[in-house]
Amino acid sequence: GRRGSGGAKNSESAEAKNKGGGSSATKIDHVDQRIAEDVKIFATKFAHLYGHSFKPILEFAMIITSTLRDLGPWRPFALFAIIGMMQDFFRKISPNISKMIRAEQAAEGSFRQAHSRLRENAEAVAFLQGAKAEEEILNQNF
Repeated sequence: GRRGSGGAKNSESAEAKNKGGGSSATKIDHVDQRIAEDVKIFATKFAHLYGHSFKPILEFAMIITSTLRDLGPWRPFALFAIIGMMQDFFRKISPNISKMIRAEQAAEGSFRQAHSRLRENAEAVAFLQGAKAEEEILNQNF
């Protein structure tokens, strides 16, 4: 009797293993499809990387090489120097964008806080007829 009941359990566990429950042979199925998918993903990402980094660097190097060959070394370097000087000039005369963004965000924050305060106290403002005073507060924050 012991052997018969154990045999049923063994056949059930064998079926579970065949369905992917524990056999190492069934855990790795469709390896060729997985490899093909990995190669496809790699090729797509490499093409994107090539198109956005390697290709522009290669094109820049080829243009510089042909320019140096055709015009000599001084003209391209003079152009780079002019571009560098213009960049420095415009950096000095342009406003500090980060300070402007910081000020804008602070103004928006205070306006939102005042607006939120008004929403929370809307009933009291209406009852006490303080709409004009609240409007002035909001306009000062905006």
